[in-house]
Amino acid sequence: MKERCLTDEEISAYIDGVVSAEERARIEDHLAKCSFCLHNVAELRQLVSANDVNPISPTEAALAQAEAVIEAETVSPVHFDIALVIKNGICKVLDSTGNLLPPRRLSPVAVRRQRSAQTVTRISKSISGFLVTVELMPHKHMVKPEVIVVEESTSEKPDGLKAKLYSPGACETKYSENGRIVFSPLATGYYRIEIEEIGTIGLDVKAG
Repeated sequence: MKERCLTDEEISAYIDGVVSAEERARIEDHLAKCSFCLHNVAELRQLVSANDVNPISPTEAALAQAEAVIEAETVSPVHFDIALVIKNGICKVLDSTGNLLPPRRLSPVAVRRQRSAQTVTRISKSISGFLVTVELMPHKHMVKPEVIVVEESTSEKPDGLKAKLYSPGACETKYSENGRIVFSPLATGYYRIEIEEIGTIGLDVKAG
C-alpha cells in the first residue's frame, strides 16, 4: 500500500505557517513517520531562513525532529548510493559506494521460439551489522530492485523487516520475507529505500 508523501506546495505552506490547524496536525503526523519529508522540511526552512529576516517557522517539535534526522545522518550516514543507466534492456552501474558483485544469471525463458537469459546486477555493502545486497533486474525500460538482508553475525535472513521506497509524491512500503524485499519496477528518477533500523539506499536511475 502506497502512502502519499507531502507535495512541495504543502511543505511550503507549512513552512510559511498558512495551513489550518487540522492540516498542520495531518502534516506533522506524517512528518513523525517520514524522514524523507522531514529532510525536505528542514532544507526548505534553511533556505527560507537564509533569504528572510523573520521567516515563519514550523512548530518546535516538528522542527527539532527534522533537524535531528539531518544531524544524525550527517554525522554517521548508514547508507550507500547507486547510480545506474538502463539501455536496451541492460542495467549498467555508473557509480556506487557499495561493492559490485558478479552478476547473477536467471534461467533462460522462451520468447518467440528463442531462449534468452537475463542478467541481474548486484551491489552489496555492510550496514549496521547486516550485509545488504541490492539486485537490479531490467524490466522493459525500467529496473526492478530487490534487497536481500543477511545478519552478519548469524547469517540469518530476517522476516518482517519494514522497508520504504520513496519517490517524488509516493511511498511504497514492503516487508522482508526470508531476508528478501521486492519492490515494483522503477522508471528513471531518484529513489530512496529506507530499511527500518538498518540504513538507507539511494537509487539514481537514468535512461541510456
